[in-house]
Amino acid sequence: MKQVIDNKKKKATLPKGIRQLASGKFIADVCINGKRTTKTVNTLEEAIVARQKMLSADGKRNTPAASSLIEKETIDESWTLQQAYERTLSLCWRGRAWADGAQRHYKDLSDFFGESTPLHEITLDRIDEYVDAVLARKLSNSTVNRKLAVLSRILRTAVERGKLAAMPKIPRRKEAKHRIRFLSAEEENRFITTFMQFGYHHHAEAFLILLYTGFRTGECWRLECRDIDLLHGTITAWKTKNGNPRTIPIVERIRPILERRMREEADASGRLFPQGTNIWFEKAWNKVKKVLNLQADTQLVPHTLRHTCASRLAQRGISMMVIKEWMGHNNINTTMRYTHLAPKDLLYAAKILSSQQDT
Repeated sequence: MKQVIDNKKKKATLPKGIRQLASGKFIADVCINGKRTTKTVNTLEEAIVARQKMLSADGKRNTPAASSLIEKETIDESWTLQQAYERTLSLCWRGRAWADGAQRHYKDLSDFFGESTPLHEITLDRIDEYVDAVLARKLSNSTVNRKLAVLSRILRTAVERGKLAAMPKIPRRKEAKHRIRFLSAEEENRFITTFMQFGYHHHAEAFLILLYTGFRTGECWRLECRDIDLLHGTITAWKTKNGNPRTIPIVERIRPILERRMREEADASGRLFPQGTNIWFEKAWNKVKKVLNLQADTQLVPHTLRHTCASRLAQRGISMMVIKEWMGHNNINTTMRYTHLAPKDLLYAAKILSSQQDT
């Protein structure tokens, strides 16, 4: 008898229009204008989302009455920002190269909005206030957009899981098309010398590996001994931003560094930089910038090392398609930012045009 009562209580808690089968699956049930539609799914969340989609399947159904049904019957707006983040981390980010960045941006978001804040209280007005607060810290529009992208993904997860009726349309900031900052050979030497003067030997080696591979910082921190093939002279980044592994030749400048770290510094799991994190590297980076009187150069960040790698390849006349493969760009348009740094190609074109005049 107790089991029957418990089951009845369980059924009573289900949103209107959703039933659970004996198999454990759920049925989303909608009746509009006398026409009944059902869909069987595996979980309650899927059933809520399925019913929401059926109620707003077309223009005729997407009426104020239907929207009211969605809000009152199927949406449980109980999720907090922290709950939505944890689900998004599990579904979208964990194990991906972007996870570290998402976690950093979420920390900033939660400090402003509050982890226990219900999602429906994160309105467009509150988001505008957040953007103003970020800009007041002298951060760039591109940084603002990265933070807003994390917030947008969190809110979208909640909508997809039936925990938020709708998400505000979050506008993005216009990003300035500034010049690509890259290091000169002299700046490279000054950085290395200063790292060594302060005893930042590990940072100096990380600096050189980042510069001569073009790896993103997260890709470098995840490097393991097994990712380096000294026999064939290759190094592989397995967990990348776009999810596609990337193998490139080892540049001789960093071969001794890789060999030494594999032999002396790798931890039990084989990581070449057991202590490697963005915070660890940026702390030393910013100290060196200050010593070199470069703290006012806001474009001089660790990612500049990646730009430097691509820029040097372009300056030496390497084709954009080869640079695209080396850098792991998904889109050739990303690589084409470096075309203006290929003077050899332009000079060659000028010679071709001149030779045509002589004939």
